Amino acid sequence: MGLSDFIQKRRGRGSKVERDRVEQPRSLNDLVPGRISLADCHKREECLVAGEVRAIGQEPIGKRGSFKVTLEDGSNRKLDLVWLGTGALPGIRVGSLISARGTVQQRGSRIAMIDPEYTILDSGE
Repeated sequence: MGLSDFIQKRRGRGSKVERDRVEQPRSLNDLVPGRISLADCHKREECLVAGEVRAIGQEPIGKRGSFKVTLEDGSNRKLDLVWLGTGALPGIRVGSLISARGTVQQRGSRIAMIDPEYTILDSGE
């Protein structure tokens, strides 16, 4: 399920009366107030971001390895979220919508957050 599918699903929840009373989310900005676009994230800044998980993998960092997620938000830029010392995080899979907060670092040609705080907005199921 992509971002637009998720927002459509959220708009369709509840009875017609409930939908008329509650303003439905129209974008990631509505779902995660205060978030910034990945295009506006710069190294050494703390950022709150949100987007769709496009890829999942593991990286050999140190003895225990790490869990890496590639996040996209439609801004034509990707962000790697890396959690050290774990091979997976429950509920995060390709297609999940998540928000993350952390300090942006440069890793080669990509930007990344190491061990960010995160919230699963939709598990992609």
